[in-house]
Amino acid sequence: MRASQTVVPLVLAMLLAPAGAAAQRGQRNPLLSERAFGLGGAVVASAAGPSAAYYNPAGLADTPGTAAGASLSLRTFRSYTLVDGYNSVLGLSDLTDSGLLSVPVFLGAVLKFGPRDATNVRQHALAAGSAITQSVDRELLDDDADLGRGIASTLEVRDTQEVRWFYVAYAFRPSNQVSLGVTAALSIYDREYRENWSQAIGLTNGGTMGTLVARDVRVDVSATSLALRFGASWRPDEWVQLSVMFQAPGIELFDSGRAFFQRVTADASMPEGSGFFRVNDEQLDVQATLPWELRVGSYFRLDPRLGVGLDLGLTGSEGSPNDPVFPLGQPVPLDGDRPAATYFPDSYWTDVIFDAAIGAEIQITEEIPLRFGTFFELSGLPAQMVGERTRYLPDRVDRLGVSAGFGVQGDRYDFGLGLGYVHGFGTGFRPVDPFGPGYVRTDVQSHEIHIFFSGVTGAATQLALDTYRAVTGSGFEQHEEVSEDALDHVDELHTEEELEERRAAEHETPQAQQLEDLPRWILDSLETEDEAEAPTDEQPEDYLHLLEEEPEASSDAPSALEADQPETVGTGDVQVE
Repeated sequence: MRASQTVVPLVLAMLLAPAGAAAQRGQRNPLLSERAFGLGGAVVASAAGPSAAYYNPAGLADTPGTAAGASLSLRTFRSYTLVDGYNSVLGLSDLTDSGLLSVPVFLGAVLKFGPRDATNVRQHALAAGSAITQSVDRELLDDDADLGRGIASTLEVRDTQEVRWFYVAYAFRPSNQVSLGVTAALSIYDREYRENWSQAIGLTNGGTMGTLVARDVRVDVSATSLALRFGASWRPDEWVQLSVMFQAPGIELFDSGRAFFQRVTADASMPEGSGFFRVNDEQLDVQATLPWELRVGSYFRLDPRLGVGLDLGLTGSEGSPNDPVFPLGQPVPLDGDRPAATYFPDSYWTDVIFDAAIGAEIQITEEIPLRFGTFFELSGLPAQMVGERTRYLPDRVDRLGVSAGFGVQGDRYDFGLGLGYVHGFGTGFRPVDPFGPGYVRTDVQSHEIHIFFSGVTGAATQLALDTYRAVTGSGFEQHEEVSEDALDHVDELHTEEELEERRAAEHETPQAQQLEDLPRWILDSLETEDEAEAPTDEQPEDYLHLLEEEPEASSDAPSALEADQPETVGTGDVQVE
């Protein structure tokens, strides 16, 4: 029996939410595990391991054994362009943003307990963890001047948004064909928006003449909601699994926010043309809706080593044209006839969002998985108006992504590599005039490249194990292989039930991450395939008469009973006694 060392990988990338502004929480969810990354997110019907609490809590019950998981993500390249997005005194210019995002983190653990079902999997599972499920970090900069004409312009917009989950989950297998689960999570939404904008005209005669307009905007909002996710899976046979996950509309528990808007105008030639505008709201009734989600998935095993997953998803609408969502709980203040913030949405509403993903995985060997996936999602924001409007709306961006990943997992080596690309295209809004009101539609494009690695994770593994021991007062134990013959001759004081427990323990040796998030029913197919391909010591029937003529039989020759016993291969996770 191969007893692999338990590894908790660090996954250095996942597909993140787009760089849109307000309605990003309606976009496709990030990918929290290696399988989810490689399959393009098509894991609702094959979710297992700690990340199943997010994708489909029913998958926790299908997890082979107790497990812990962690991942970090890094977007290695991103590019966002709002064509002609900035209208300054110097003319139109593109607003672009490129660079790396902050590092979202996922931490989770699953504890299996209770009696075993017919497939030797414990029927109950508890899970807990935290995850950054959405992350947007956009920085738009523009700085230009024409000294000959005495004109200068600067713009700095920073928009940071994040959604964090702290969750507990429970799952149950009433039979080896049905799994049920529920996740309860605190969803915490935070947003920081900063806008610094200035326009200078006619700065001549040493700066004593001309007009200067400067704007300063600071917005901080936060909202905490209760999210409930329900999952169910059904396996009509060993080749197919069908699953559904439903998230109920979030229940907002509390919120807070503040907004500061200021504009200063100084006209050196006409003092009566100078002006000052300020609104400082310390307490805002923030609106941060958490819409319902429905995801259905299927997973088909075309071969013991080849599987295909398909996911379809719907995300509920937010607000309506007659009852829009106000991020600040109220309209953005007007400075004259112009919004006091240039790129902060006054209000918005979304339609139902549709997305889909398909992925395939091939177990070249039990140690080497190869995965491919693709997904697309349609923006929920309504089609933008062709003409002019007076208020800013978030970008309407559709996205298409592809991903691939493979790994090598064995007794001495355990690592994974992956590559993903996401292309976004759609429309946004830009100001019509540097000083006046109004917005018109323009094009938006985005590109993202993601790379992940896993392997050097000893510290994370030890931390997870130490935390578990500190909480439960127990430890992870590796079970030594016990032969069937030894079990049959065990001390008579051991009951038959205890013997069955010891036999079952052979199937729960620690396992590396590539198999940790595979459900039990898929692992069983790999074991069956390995057993079918294993060499046998039986001699062909045609040669049995030659053996009978030998005067002495070798004492090392296996008996017919022994030859019929295939080698036991452990494929479970960490087992806790």
